[in-house]
Amino acid sequence: MPAIFTIKGEIYTGKNLTQVGTSAIAPYTGITGATIAQLTFERSAIRYYLNGDPPTSASGHLIQAGDILTLMGGDVISGFRTISPNDTGTIQASFGN
Repeated sequence: MPAIFTIKGEIYTGKNLTQVGTSAIAPYTGITGATIAQLTFERSAIRYYLNGDPPTSASGHLIQAGDILTLMGGDVISGFRTISPNDTGTIQASFGN
């Protein structure tokens, strides 16, 4: 049975560790049933878009290692695309509803 924990009234039951490289990826397209995701960025800065467009090393929202991003809504979670300009990014994710 997966671990279950609550933050601010949301119930989180899923988790994921994603390595991010120099090619844009869509790490959460297979996540079903989640309506919220809490992402923590580790090791290096990455770039991302939420609308399904692939970011590049020079375009997309820039987020630094140590920052936290909350995604709300299944469409936003599945539309999340990311890239690491330095090929060293890691994302810790927790999913809930």
